[in-house]
Amino acid sequence: MNGLTQTDCFAVTMRDGALSIGARLLWWELNQWVSDDLKVCFPTQTKLAENLGVHRNSVIRWLQELKDAGLVSDVPRRKGNAYALTNGVSLD
Repeated sequence: MNGLTQTDCFAVTMRDGALSIGARLLWWELNQWVSDDLKVCFPTQTKLAENLGVHRNSVIRWLQELKDAGLVSDVPRRKGNAYALTNGVSLD
């Protein structure tokens, strides 16, 4: 994590002007679902859309934005969605 705490990474990501506001809100929502030990979460896209008050297509678009930014990756599962979260912060 390059010496940054999870709180530091959260603050940097939420202020990342390259991400849309929707993608930042989705990243925050995903963090509400993740366990501290695994950094993996299992919400459905429909549930995420309901929680954020948006259409599922918006969630799909924002997920792709987060994946492109290196903040989220898919985790293989037999059924449903699973996402691994990274800190997404590079200080190199």
